[in-house]
Amino acid sequence: KELILYKNLIDAPENPESPTKSKDYQQLKLTIDKVLQENKLLHAELNHFKTSDPVYEQVQLLETSNKNLKEELTKSTNEN
Repeated sequence: KELILYKNLIDAPENPESPTKSKDYQQLKLTIDKVLQENKLLHAELNHFKTSDPVYEQVQLLETSNKNLKEELTKSTNEN
């Protein structure tokens, strides 16, 4: 998220009334773009690794069942 904020700052139009000289952010922008791309790739790889694990589906089913049971318990408690 911080990288996206920096990228937005770099992409923002320059303020001609600023007392400081404008700077060339091109190299920083390229670096941020590379980091964001690598981050996206790593996130995709991690998600693929996580979801390809045979246990992942079982955990998802258990979490869904747990959520449904909690909702039923809350509903039953509220009815009584």
